[in-house]
Amino acid sequence: MHSQTVIAALRAGKHVFVEKPLALSLQECEAISCEVDLSKGQILTGMNMRWHRLAVLARSYIAAGALGEITAVHSLFAVPERRSYMAGWRAAPDKGGDLVNDLGIHHLDLLIFLLGSCYKSLFASYSTNSHFAESAAIHLNLENGHQQTCSWFPALPR
Repeated sequence: MHSQTVIAALRAGKHVFVEKPLALSLQECEAISCEVDLSKGQILTGMNMRWHRLAVLARSYIAAGALGEITAVHSLFAVPERRSYMAGWRAAPDKGGDLVNDLGIHHLDLLIFLLGSCYKSLFASYSTNSHFAESAAIHLNLENGHQQTCSWFPALPR
């Protein structure tokens, strides 16, 4: 119900902080975007890694050229399997909530933030079961011509 709540708040002239997912469809996201353009309120989606002090510092180093030209990035993310809490939207295969959409997306967003470039194209593959994507690999070509790869998988049990 994010989209209805966000649109109502924007129409009331309020600023909005909304947790991801912003909405569950492209049409809902577009409706929110149109409302932002008409509203006096502003909106921010909760992409928490952008605000970590080390991410902010890294972005300033990259922007200043202190690390040279970054032409490729690889992100690796491993988490314990989470079958025990697959309830609500997390369990709905068409609503997100899997390893990529729930957790891995923060890595993609962080790299957009750090590198200052959006994605031009991507190739993704993942293995899945009936509940969620258990592992994923994504290769992205950025608008600035650079490349990024990300791998996500459940960590081995202890």
